Amino acid sequence: MIRRVLNKKNLNHLDEFIIFDLEYTAWENSLKNGWTNKGEYREIIEIGAVLSSEKKNFNVIKEFNLLVLPSINYNLSNYITKLTGISNKDLKERGISFEAAYVKFIKFIKNHSRYVFAYGDDVKVLKENIKINQLPFNFEDGLFYNIRPIIENKLSIKKDTLNSSQLNKYLGIKDNLKYHRALHDCKKILNVIKYLNDK
Repeated sequence: MIRRVLNKKNLNHLDEFIIFDLEYTAWENSLKNGWTNKGEYREIIEIGAVLSSEKKNFNVIKEFNLLVLPSINYNLSNYITKLTGISNKDLKERGISFEAAYVKFIKFIKNHSRYVFAYGDDVKVLKENIKINQLPFNFEDGLFYNIRPIIENKLSIKKDTLNSSQLNKYLGIKDNLKYHRALHDCKKILNVIKYLNDK
């Protein structure tokens, strides 16, 4: 499955790869309305990532997790706090600026992998935040891959009906991972990759 995403058939073992996931600001009906209401932006509030490898049986090698302070809407909506469990207090106590988080994320990726996978539009959201904060896009072309279409196809999931938090439950994989938390969703996606590889 991973080789299909990379379009590389002759790999004996896949190099280490990263899965990343984002949590970002939202309000009631934001998803339905496509964040088109006045003042609504998809500002990142959490970045999560895991490093893994086929050689390591798709287990987690390293983790990356940061809370991020929004640049425009400083106060989180009750909706997103209820969905993620991330509160304004959490961000105030442990959050860092997007710019600082972005630098750390770049370093994590460049130190560990040439392949970065996301389940859905996370790369678009990342680019939106880079633009909001007037920063350069410091990633090479072809680094990011959206593996959602591949997973949906392999598991016969109707397009855009299951988010990453729901995947393990759909497959009957039991875990103690939280819903709508970036690092935990990365681990759920990794579980699915392992499941598909074992099949």
